Amino acid sequence: MPAVLLTQWARLLIDTLVQSGLEHAVISPGSRSTPFTWAALKHPGLTCHSAIDERSAAFFALGQAKLTGRPSLLIATSGSAMAHYCPAFVEASYSHIPLLALTADRPVELQHRAAPQTIDQLGVFGNVVRGSFDLGAPGSTEQQLLALTATVAQAVRLAAGPLPGPVHLNAPAAKPLFPMRAASADDVALEASVQALIERGPTRFSRDGRGVDATGVEAVALELARVERGLIVCGALPAGDAGAAESVCTLARVTGLPLIAEVPSQLVLGHVAAPVSPAVGSVLALAGLRGSEPDFVLQFGPPLTSQAWLAFEASLSVARRHLVARHGWPDVAASASWLHASDPGAFAARLAELVRARPAPDGALAAARTAWGERLSVARARVTTAQDELLAALPFGEAHAVRAVIDELPAESLLFLGNSLPLRAADAFARPRAVGVTTLVQRGANGIDGLVSGAAGIASAGARPTTLVLGDVSFAHDVGGLLLARSSGVSLAIVVIDNAGGRIFDGLPMGDASTASERDRRFWRTPPDLALDAIARGYGIGYQLAEDAAQVARALRAAYAKPGATLVHVRVAPNSYQEATELLGARLRALSEAEAR
Repeated sequence: MPAVLLTQWARLLIDTLVQSGLEHAVISPGSRSTPFTWAALKHPGLTCHSAIDERSAAFFALGQAKLTGRPSLLIATSGSAMAHYCPAFVEASYSHIPLLALTADRPVELQHRAAPQTIDQLGVFGNVVRGSFDLGAPGSTEQQLLALTATVAQAVRLAAGPLPGPVHLNAPAAKPLFPMRAASADDVALEASVQALIERGPTRFSRDGRGVDATGVEAVALELARVERGLIVCGALPAGDAGAAESVCTLARVTGLPLIAEVPSQLVLGHVAAPVSPAVGSVLALAGLRGSEPDFVLQFGPPLTSQAWLAFEASLSVARRHLVARHGWPDVAASASWLHASDPGAFAARLAELVRARPAPDGALAAARTAWGERLSVARARVTTAQDELLAALPFGEAHAVRAVIDELPAESLLFLGNSLPLRAADAFARPRAVGVTTLVQRGANGIDGLVSGAAGIASAGARPTTLVLGDVSFAHDVGGLLLARSSGVSLAIVVIDNAGGRIFDGLPMGDASTASERDRRFWRTPPDLALDAIARGYGIGYQLAEDAAQVARALRAAYAKPGATLVHVRVAPNSYQEATELLGARLRALSEAEAR
């Protein structure tokens, strides 16, 4: 590891801690912790205290935090030294006092090799800490530096509450450990990158997600007064909060900002007739935002599923990004300006009130906002036309099937979208309908586990017609869930998109025949090749086969007409979704190029 990299990494780490609110560091002696101790000693915003014994150091920091309510920083070297923090950490955990330990560690190449002062440090504190973060080996790319600042700010927030307690940061460090000055052009560039991030500051955050972050919402209102090219982005909103989507939609109308939302936002199929843009990737592509990116992004809820949005978000260089979420740290790009731990609906409603109370923007600003909004509106309309024309020209496939399902959903019903392609197909090809449909997803860990069983639970609790859309691999993973599904007291349509395996894996580099053989690819696709009609009979549930859009509609109408579970088996060509998305992308690129000429 270049010494300059470790020096700058430690400098950014310590500065992020200070900008996140830490004022005191309690440092115990050691060699491996040298870069972090040096950075702490040189930071003007940090008061450093020396403590020979780590046990005393931790109780000293605990005393400070009891009085200030802010976590103090503990710095220890590698090996058994950190274990002496445990007694104070136990007290901090049970008395809800914030503490933060930064433990230097040996690099991965020395682990499990009988190297001196080298232990498995991540598990030492067990369940006493609120969380443990391993910072990994230092890296010099912009994304790695951003990730460092985001992780450190996240650790401080976790220590501070809403359930305060101790948090552990583990930082591997390789020799040489002493501070180094820049000696090459690359070193100078790295120093400049770190300095720019220090001047930008880490993500700011609020502590309590139960109500509205009052300071944060006022800060957003002030920023909105200067915004020319803003976006409101909405991920999955809670199914039980009917007013959240309405509040977000109202905010979009009040501010005039374009609204981008995926299907689980409750804005695409819910009660709100919103000028919303699903098909996020397509709209971004056709709007041609590269080089004219938004200067403000307000995101409600968890990150969007769209890889196009995540890539676009990571590329933003000038946008102020505000995230509003009740729980967690939903910042995949690690570049948010502010995380507001608030109820999304309440935050949007309060922000709309503040915007209404402020003077309208002046002529030039209003004109810029109008032009920006029209640009996104035109893109949205053209994407819809391109989708319709493409689906009309293509043979029946996965995109047709998912659109047919969504078009047939009963009003006020429940929709559960499985992970992998069904969710992406819904976002790419669904037509917005204000029919009061509540959409649910399983995006905490983004797995395919238990989808059939989960749908049975949703139908049971919701007591409304329920539709599950999932792939054949996901279905095979939870066939046993049909035992619960067959006892449903309401109509439960289990729509299995049978495309001969996990076709999302065809998007991996190994999808190229020159990289992997057909036999190799079967280990990713794992086509189940199940007799779904026989499975349905064996479990005592209904079965409908559909091989075109009209058959999908008829099968669903039959399923919704009676209580109980029906397996709707939709057979599509294996590569139909990839073909549709590739052709749509080519069509949108051609439109964009023609417009540019």
